[in-house]
Amino acid sequence: MKRSQSGLSMMGFLFFLILAGFVAWIVMKIFPMYREYFAIKDAFKGIATTEGNLHDNASIQKSLERRFDIGYVDVAIAKQVHYENQTNSIVIDYERESELVGPFSLKGTFHIDQPLAAKTE
Repeated sequence: MKRSQSGLSMMGFLFFLILAGFVAWIVMKIFPMYREYFAIKDAFKGIATTEGNLHDNASIQKSLERRFDIGYVDVAIAKQVHYENQTNSIVIDYERESELVGPFSLKGTFHIDQPLAAKTE
């Protein structure tokens, strides 16, 4: 009686290992962009809930710069934030790029729109 082999061959294992390594490498390149995105989103929520009287670009940017400094976010992003009077919200559109190898890179485009509390004057 001949027994058939079952399991993973060495070539199959190496292929799986290379594929898993490549996926892990891509994730390590993308993760900082998304960590920063969620830090910015948390800062926006904090401003919307605790500092509801900020309704001009200068005061919003100053408050965000303080929060970004604590959250290890690039402070230059605060300059891209603007207040929209019609919707009473703060909005940011920004891009982040992560280098891969040589001329290849990954680009993330992010948009955050956080409504603010009603104006109290």
